[in-house]
Amino acid sequence: MPPAIDVTGAAPGPARLRGMIRDVGTLMRGTLVAQGLGLLLLPILSRLYTPASFGAFGFYQAAILLLTVIACMRYDQAILTAKDEREAVALFQLCLVVGLAMAALLLVPIALVDAAGLERALSGALSPYWLVPGMLVSGWTLAANAALTRLGDFKGAAASKMAQAGANSAASLAVGLAVPGGGPGLVLADQLSKLAATAVAVARLPGGIAPLFRVDPAALVELARRFGDFPRLSVLGGLLNNGGSFLTPALVYWLYGADTAGQFALVDRTISLPLALIIVTFSQAFSSHYARLLREDARAAKPYFAALVRMAALAGLAPMLLGLVLSPYAFPLVFGAQWQEAGIFAQLLAVMYYSALVVGPVNTALIVAGRLRWQLGWEFVRLVLLVAMWVGVIGLGLGPLWALGGYAAVSVLVNFAYIWLAWTQLRRAVGAIDMFGERR
Repeated sequence: MPPAIDVTGAAPGPARLRGMIRDVGTLMRGTLVAQGLGLLLLPILSRLYTPASFGAFGFYQAAILLLTVIACMRYDQAILTAKDEREAVALFQLCLVVGLAMAALLLVPIALVDAAGLERALSGALSPYWLVPGMLVSGWTLAANAALTRLGDFKGAAASKMAQAGANSAASLAVGLAVPGGGPGLVLADQLSKLAATAVAVARLPGGIAPLFRVDPAALVELARRFGDFPRLSVLGGLLNNGGSFLTPALVYWLYGADTAGQFALVDRTISLPLALIIVTFSQAFSSHYARLLREDARAAKPYFAALVRMAALAGLAPMLLGLVLSPYAFPLVFGAQWQEAGIFAQLLAVMYYSALVVGPVNTALIVAGRLRWQLGWEFVRLVLLVAMWVGVIGLGLGPLWALGGYAAVSVLVNFAYIWLAWTQLRRAVGAIDMFGERR
């Protein structure tokens, strides 16, 4: 449901932005420490794990990204719109219950795939059963982060990020040292790290873990009904959006082999994963502040939105230029000669990563504003463009460089289109208020 919009007088965007930046600073302290540790260990991991291991992990991450949409049936996003602390915690409890149910349901198709002997064709050397705990802990982590964001506990969110990255680094290093080639160590580390992040987040909730065990089935059913728009509308949109994100790593894995997919996965781990955590950090703070503005001071949301996008665009220019120039030389130097192709991939995708950084901080704008159908339309168009691109690549028999170049071009286009859509929605919302005689 969209938040109620009211106007009580506009505050300048930069002033609101400074308040958000204070919260981002709290989140970033945890993110920077955690990411610094992960990046320091990555040159070691790239020598402990083979490109094929990274390729299998990249496929696993893509599958989990798709499954996470249904892990909590998007009730994790409903947490951001909760009217008070009690409702936010109740929605988190609902996410825990729904997550367990969906994980149990996922066992059915996986068992059928296993019985039919298709698991090797679909996931290579990695057992599909890894997806069950992976989906469960990924959904819980999203819900836990949403709860901390809604409650404004940015210190707790920072602690959760540090726990996740620290556990990931420790587990992946331990398995890499113990198992030649690394085996499924990257997958196991990912799951343990998300479990650690969820545990830290739960400890920060009002009352801790104890209230979560006091389940009132009737109350949960009523809560699920009241927020029914999220599974009805947002699940389909999320599947469309994350389906596009799943498509590229999955097809790279299936079409070009595990080694090429591993090169792409190292780029993802080196650039996309740290970038995603930075984006999530800003997006968490943005969601909290933007929802409050839409409820209390809608006109102030316009300069706030514009200032944040402008800040992200300026901040990303230098990293993008460095990536375009240095990536082909930096990757084999830092990670080893076997990762030369990864450097070329990183150079090819530099502009795409820039566009992701620009749109990332405001990527919940349509959802927070209750424009779920707008979000759904954008995600549908994105998936159609990606499918068309891959049909062309397969039909023409093009190699991985052409494929990733097309992927980057489509991503840049739809990322900037999202900013335009969110800005258009915001202008219409404020314009509608002005038409009804509110003071300008």
